[in-house]
Amino acid sequence: MLERFHDVRNQLGEIQAEVAAADASAETVDGLVRVTVAGGKISRLWLDPAVYRRYDPQTLARLIVETIERAQGAFNDRVNARYREVLGPGFDIRDIATTPGSEEAEERIRQTSRHLFGSG
Repeated sequence: MLERFHDVRNQLGEIQAEVAAADASAETVDGLVRVTVAGGKISRLWLDPAVYRRYDPQTLARLIVETIERAQGAFNDRVNARYREVLGPGFDIRDIATTPGSEEAEERIRQTSRHLFGSG
């Protein structure tokens, strides 16, 4: 079991390095707003100058938020896919990140432990 632990720890270290370097992007259907998320944070926001003529401020704000959410979702999907290779199919970074210490987060940790070590 100790060997398995070290193997998992090494794999998780590799994944963490990949996640730190990973990015995902999203854009509006018309291509006037683009967002890139890198390492889990917004790294780029690009607005075509035409966006100011096409949309009122409230609509533009909504489009930016929606595009950020899609880019973040794409990033999370990439991260989850990679972590699931090691931690099992039930792993979802959003569950742990949004509700740390909750019963749901604790149950996810137990599921992951059972997947890795057969107990939990």
